[in-house]
Amino acid sequence: MNEELAAPVRRYYDEVVNQQNVAVLDTLLVPNYQHNGEGRGISGEAAAIRARIGAFPDIRASIVAILAEGDQVSVRVRWRGTQKGTWLGMPATGRTVEWDGMAFHEVRDGRLARSHSLEDEHALLRHMRPPGTPPR
Repeated sequence: MNEELAAPVRRYYDEVVNQQNVAVLDTLLVPNYQHNGEGRGISGEAAAIRARIGAFPDIRASIVAILAEGDQVSVRVRWRGTQKGTWLGMPATGRTVEWDGMAFHEVRDGRLARSHSLEDEHALLRHMRPPGTPPR
């Protein structure tokens, strides 16, 4: 595996998500960064991360698997956090939840240029829902 290629992706999850250091995005992302086809740029990605941290103030992202080749880095991520704010339309529950996701990152000159991520939102909503509450 190409560790040099994987390094900015590891930093994204460790420093931006786990250490909640959104300022690091200035050095990790290209200015016209895209996420899931949306031209977020650095400020848009920062807003998305802040929203996630607002909903899960103790959020942790653990890389379960990582592959890096060419200009692509693929990761499987285990997310964990206590829901203290609204997320996916679900008001704060105070529950600690875990869910899985995967992301595919294009790295250009040591910075993330494009990312596409998928998360198991159904499992997340199921874990956030109080026992006995029917699905939406």
